[in-house]
Amino acid sequence: MKKYKINKQNIRKIIIYYLIISAIVVGVIFIKIGFNLEKSQETIYQYTVEKQDDYEVLLKPNTFYESQTLPSGLCYASNSIEAFDIHFQYHLKAKQKADIQYHYSVVGNLIGKVIEVDEEKEVWNRSFVFLENNAQEKESIEEFSVQCPINIKYEDYLNLVNAYEKEYKIKIESILKIRFIISYNISLPAIETKTIEDTIELEIPITDTITGVKANNEKIASKEITSEAENTKIEQIVCYIIGSIFIIGASIVLIIRIYKNAKKHYEPIERILKNYGDLIATVTNKPDISNLKIMYVIKLEDLIDVAEQNQSHIIQYANNLYVIIHEYAYVYVVKEN
Repeated sequence: MKKYKINKQNIRKIIIYYLIISAIVVGVIFIKIGFNLEKSQETIYQYTVEKQDDYEVLLKPNTFYESQTLPSGLCYASNSIEAFDIHFQYHLKAKQKADIQYHYSVVGNLIGKVIEVDEEKEVWNRSFVFLENNAQEKESIEEFSVQCPINIKYEDYLNLVNAYEKEYKIKIESILKIRFIISYNISLPAIETKTIEDTIELEIPITDTITGVKANNEKIASKEITSEAENTKIEQIVCYIIGSIFIIGASIVLIIRIYKNAKKHYEPIERILKNYGDLIATVTNKPDISNLKIMYVIKLEDLIDVAEQNQSHIIQYANNLYVIIHEYAYVYVVKEN
């Protein structure tokens, strides 16, 4: 029964390549950690915004309605409308105090559209300012509220649309878009001043038939102001450097290993004798292998493995190396550079 010797060189190779792969994986992990740190943010200011756009409809004198006003959310006969009494409300409430500067205004656009082949095309757009810019500044507050009443004389805009249609002899679909616009700066010690802009919008169709108001608003919203966490940039740099060191170092070692393995096939006999002298026996006469089965070995390592596993010496004659085991002769031809 043959005794096989553990090939220490192969074990060393496996360990080296395992360490190379592990170093590359560790490097990628550090770079990924750095990338995630770049996205990490710290919430430093949380607040809730509540928006309301309540309105009521004021009616012209008539004998059909018991009341001269109608509540919001209904459809209304256009010719019965005297005005829309709109109430915009905006309330901000935070979890901590801050210096806040805010200003607000109410603007509108009367938009006329025509429909051509199932496609709406805008043909008219007129701007209005219902409330000029109103500025406020408050120090060290947790909340503030804005209440803004606006009265829209419906008949004025209906007359304007009718005059446009009469002048240009076209029928248009008209909408009065009214926007409450508020902009505020929140000053916090930890960050630069943040400017936030928000709107409340209503759409009132201007027709001579039926009118219904459309609102496009998110009534209550939780918001926050974030900032990069402290030392995030330093931590990123450290992670990138460590990751790069692992990847570059492992890549250099891998390239050197590949280069050395490629060179081993063309190592001169002197270097082979120097590295594996304890296994090699040099002879002056060529071994007689004429009656043996000859196996040519491409890699020097394979020849060494055969010699170690069979506890046999390597015979060196000129530029050839031989391992003779029973009826087999393993031959490695050394190619000089």
